[in-house]
Amino acid sequence: MGMSRVPWHMLRNRHPPAHLVAGAIQADRPLADSDLKKLQTGLERLVGKLEPAGKYATTIVTDDGSSEVHFAFEHEGDARRLAAAVNAKATVAYPGWATQQAFLLRDVAVAAPLASFPLPTTRRPARDKLKHEIYVLGKIIEANASTLTSKTMNDEDREALQKQTTTRMAHLKLLQQRLDRLSNYNALSTARGDLSRGRR
Repeated sequence: MGMSRVPWHMLRNRHPPAHLVAGAIQADRPLADSDLKKLQTGLERLVGKLEPAGKYATTIVTDDGSSEVHFAFEHEGDARRLAAAVNAKATVAYPGWATQQAFLLRDVAVAAPLASFPLPTTRRPARDKLKHEIYVLGKIIEANASTLTSKTMNDEDREALQKQTTTRMAHLKLLQQRLDRLSNYNALSTARGDLSRGRR
């Protein structure tokens, strides 16, 4: 079964309960509503790249002047993969969920050139772009590897995830080869340039 986003209430009121990953904000460092929405959109992109096996939902929760971004997942393995990607930790702050993990949104916004967040509009050199793709793919493979250790994952989901991971590792190897070739080409071009200047 492929991923499917559903309305929030369908997972919030689910029996058995769904699995929560919550992005919180430090009370003394608030985010503007527009920034919060951008982070939610970015995290949705990340969830898409992680290819959850089951249903998921997302919402912005506002309570007593503070806002958070919440993601709920039908399968614990899918929640674990997002949690691994954003370095979320287990918490007991949100009763009523089968499992719950939380992270600071600002940490992700500052620290992560993750697949989730829009790239800068300025054009990157080809080598920098390749490095970024390799970094992102490496993070996703790490999250997949962490999920595969989950004892609650069923055999069908585990097999599908193992296949995805194998494909991604092959793609990562190809990207690394392209980066190596590009680095060698740039080094050769620089050497030729130095040589021609030396002849003048």
